[in-house]
Amino acid sequence: MGIFISGDINIEETIALISDEFSRWEAKEIPEVGPWEEPPLQGSERRTVQYPGEEQVSIAFRTAENGHEDKEALILVDMILDNRTAGLINLNLNQQQLVSNAGSSPLFLNDYGSQNLYGVPKQDQTLEEVEQLLLDQIDNIKKGNFEEWIIAAIINDFKKNEKASLEFNTARVSMMRSSFIEGSEWDYHIAEIERMEQLTKDDVVAVAIKYFGDDYVSVYRVDDQHVVPPVEKPQIDPVSIDPTRQSVFAANILAMEYDEIEPSFVEADTDYRVIEFADGVELYYAPNPLNDLFTFSINVEVGTEENEKLGLSAALMDVAGTQNMTNEELQKEWYRMGSEFRFGSGENSSAFSVSGLDEQFEDSLALMMELVKTPAADEQTLEQLKGILIKSREDRKSSPPAITQALYLYNRYGEESPLLEALTTQEIVDTGLDELMSLPAELLNYNHTIAYTGSMPLEDLVEVLRRHHAIEGELQDTPEYRFRTARQVNDTELLVVDQQTAQAQVRIEFADGVYNSDDSVMSSIYTNYFGSGMSSVVFQELREARALAYSAQARYAQGGRENAENLMLGAIGTQTDKTVDALEAFIDLIDNMPSSSERFEEAVNSQLNRYRTSKLNFREVIGAVRSWERLGFETDPRIQRYQELQTASLDDLVEFQQEHVQGRPKLISIVGDLSIIDTEELEKFGTVEEIQVGQLFVD
Repeated sequence: MGIFISGDINIEETIALISDEFSRWEAKEIPEVGPWEEPPLQGSERRTVQYPGEEQVSIAFRTAENGHEDKEALILVDMILDNRTAGLINLNLNQQQLVSNAGSSPLFLNDYGSQNLYGVPKQDQTLEEVEQLLLDQIDNIKKGNFEEWIIAAIINDFKKNEKASLEFNTARVSMMRSSFIEGSEWDYHIAEIERMEQLTKDDVVAVAIKYFGDDYVSVYRVDDQHVVPPVEKPQIDPVSIDPTRQSVFAANILAMEYDEIEPSFVEADTDYRVIEFADGVELYYAPNPLNDLFTFSINVEVGTEENEKLGLSAALMDVAGTQNMTNEELQKEWYRMGSEFRFGSGENSSAFSVSGLDEQFEDSLALMMELVKTPAADEQTLEQLKGILIKSREDRKSSPPAITQALYLYNRYGEESPLLEALTTQEIVDTGLDELMSLPAELLNYNHTIAYTGSMPLEDLVEVLRRHHAIEGELQDTPEYRFRTARQVNDTELLVVDQQTAQAQVRIEFADGVYNSDDSVMSSIYTNYFGSGMSSVVFQELREARALAYSAQARYAQGGRENAENLMLGAIGTQTDKTVDALEAFIDLIDNMPSSSERFEEAVNSQLNRYRTSKLNFREVIGAVRSWERLGFETDPRIQRYQELQTASLDDLVEFQQEHVQGRPKLISIVGDLSIIDTEELEKFGTVEEIQVGQLFVD
């Protein structure tokens, strides 16, 4: 066995404690298992599966196992294929828009390994054509058709990612655990990148030729209705769950004495600073105490509500270059520097972000600003993008998960559903290149915020920013925030969509006023007690006790800013013929929440312990501060919430449930097979309306 610990511990004391408690354990001989001999693949073995929605081809080659001498070279093969930025698949397929989407990833296990590739076709493109395009990229490696500098850049990328992951205890534990499970010595395990540094282009070509021949598995997922196997509803006797019951082992653990950890809260001028960079521009700065990796963003509260074409502009920026660099040259430059650029736009905000090594910060910022201010693309690139986006929208109309989301958004907002207010297909077709290329730079004409987390001193950061982001003239005020509000109904309404699925998706929700800081603590206790986690009422009663759901959860979601709407949300995935029973039980739990002092104490203690043991990572600080400011707080509100938690009572929870949840008219959304679900039985919950898929998406 292995014990893996990473945290704020005294190492010598911890080792002594483990030695004292475990040294008397006697190891037994580990039973021999395996090896398992898999028959060799014979040429290209093919399968086809049916699933409504986006089509896809998946290819898998059998490779080497953990500990094999070829593993590091195989990792390089994968990264030369797909490193998110400058791999052959990234540049030749995704950036050239020869497919809708494609990628690659390896899998290394103790007995075998595999290299997996996938591709999504464009409109009027066959899966056979996508498969050949993927195989062509492997052939490029086998022929040595890749630039040698990419190997050094990949190794630099791995070093950067390792630094980033080791900022977290979970990653450190995962690294130790992997070494143990793979049976590799620790010194060998952590030297993987060093072994990669010894490899040459010839080594990579040789291993590609060795493993990527004509023997592989290819699976085509086609857009078609699969045969849903009949599943009989068994007779299940409900299990009586007693939350007061406790095993002797659990009682002994909980009775142990311990010193409570004092929680750590965010402090201004220590964990972060905010300064005025220019009129209308605030700079948020958080120091990085661990390494030399930075994250940087420019955030503007202008989104698709102000200009619905910003989303299309952001998609085009992914395949654009600058006036001085083609898109391929730009992607290679990002990867050489070890930097990543992103531009995204939501309903009410947009953001430009870049991350990488602090020694490359100024060059990365300069390149980002060049791209934002002078992007370049041609008409063919835009037309290809339009085709991919339009096909993707069409694919969503037959995808059960997409239909489920579209239905509950339509149920919640009616004709103001975001999916109905999106650009129409004709509007996409009619949009011009110059208009889209001008939108990113126009965002910088508004008031905005800048956020930086890294090792650069604040004074140096400001100097670099003034060189590359000089604010000229008066900035515009951002538009008023648009609050989307749920439909108000007097009686419960059910909207259903007929889909041939073995599992029905059920959503229950309703609005409950706007954000009120006085309810923050109790709403979080309610979510923890009622619907979040395996010990919650919903999970225990619907899934464990009555076997009515594959998945079950609920939460009271407070608005994310002042005046934003609160929503009560519940969701279950259930066997189709159990839909009515599951819905009836779920509604009963929502309206008549079981009261248990044991569950309440557990819910409160788990939140108190979260405060004590989950200190915000330094990269999370600025995001948290900005979210608190949107709620009207000038300092960390968790200080007060922590105090309130310690005085909360079960009576307070019951009062919250009765005031905010109990007996409210509900918006219920169901996606499932109506040949099995009895719609007449659904009418006992409220009015039922069958919705066609075409009503949920914009044309």
